Amino acid sequence: LPEWRYQGIDYDAVADHVTHLIFFSLEIDDKGDPSALDRFPDETVLEKARAARERTGMKLLICFGGNARSNGFPGIAVDKERRKRFLKRLKPHAPFLA
Repeated sequence: LPEWRYQGIDYDAVADHVTHLIFFSLEIDDKGDPSALDRFPDETVLEKARAARERTGMKLLICFGGNARSNGFPGIAVDKERRKRFLKRLKPHAPFLA
C-alpha cells in the first residue's frame, strides 16, 4: 500500500481479503539508517490498521526500497554492522512491527 493511499483505505475491508498488508516504502541511507520516515503511517492510520489486525490476524509489514527507493539497500545486505544499526534505528519508529 503506497503512502499516498494510507488515508483512503478501509482497513477492515482490506483485512477481510488479505493476510498481510505491506506499507510501501521507506528508504535506507548509505550508513544503514532508515530514511524517508515521513512515509510511516501516522497514528490515525495505524490505529485503524491495528484494529483490523486484531480482528482478523492480518500481518502489518513495512517495505524498504523499490520504485527508485533502494539506493542504500545493497550496503546493509552485505554488512552485518549496518544491518544491526538499521534495526536499532528503525525500532523506535516502527512500533507496529513488533
